[in-house]
Amino acid sequence: MGLTEAAVGAGIMTVLFLLTIVKTEHPDVERTFEQVDLRAAGVALALVVVLSSTLFALPAVGDANSAVADDDVTEYYLENAYEETDVKNAVTAVLAAYRGFDTMGEAAVVYSAGVGLLVVLNREVFG
Repeated sequence: MGLTEAAVGAGIMTVLFLLTIVKTEHPDVERTFEQVDLRAAGVALALVVVLSSTLFALPAVGDANSAVADDDVTEYYLENAYEETDVKNAVTAVLAAYRGFDTMGEAAVVYSAGVGLLVVLNREVFG
């Protein structure tokens, strides 16, 4: 299920990034390192450091007590997905019906990060 979500997310994000880059105005002058906004790069680096500090709170890989190892949720999805969503595929039902807003939120965050990277690199977005 996670692999399907990753593949769909990667496909959608690739299309959105390509559309954003196509709509980006390219400067006439060649950019050097000195032209990168160091304050914006510093803020981005600080954000990466702060978010990286949360990695220690994640459960160990394969931990039987982690939230994703909860068999009750899996059983509920498999028993009720077809009736509640009218979808013939359990993976599609979970991604589209049960986790639709979550998946959309993840896509919005990844897209925003990509556009933020363009801004840090001083590209004029949607110019």
